Amino acid sequence: QEGTIPEGLFDHIVGHDEVKHWVNKSLASPTPVHILLAGPPATAKSLFLETLGSLPGAQYALGGSSSRAGIADFLLNFRPRYLVIDELDKMKAEDFSVLLSLMQSGVVARLKKGMRDVEQMTTWVFAGCNRRDRLPPELLSRFVEFHFTPYSREEFVEVAVAVISGQGKAQ
Repeated sequence: QEGTIPEGLFDHIVGHDEVKHWVNKSLASPTPVHILLAGPPATAKSLFLETLGSLPGAQYALGGSSSRAGIADFLLNFRPRYLVIDELDKMKAEDFSVLLSLMQSGVVARLKKGMRDVEQMTTWVFAGCNRRDRLPPELLSRFVEFHFTPYSREEFVEVAVAVISGQGKAQ
């Protein structure tokens, strides 16, 4: 059921307990709390996003293949409770306006070919990026950010053992 968060949603992810805690708090919030996961590749960001993208009412997108018009159409057609965007830093600067409006006021507007759709929606945005410096400050200000760092050798071994033993997924 949409809005119901499964117990142990992130149990398959090794470590990152603080991120798990705050993402779960965001999911339980009555109003959207948008979260950005930033850091280098191979630090579990995409695994968090894939898990969030599997929730009822979630829609998953890749930043590099998303345009302003495409995002507006996507939001108005699917009206997701959770919008999950990986590789947000791969979006073009001019394509952020729909996200800015959604995250600030919940308003999504589409104007094209004499058609005007303006709708209010309640959508949580969860995004991931490798390079936060490629994102405009006004977009960053709408997120609670979590910064991932490369695994230490000990953490890498823990992840590898979990994956090999079937107790976790690749990070």
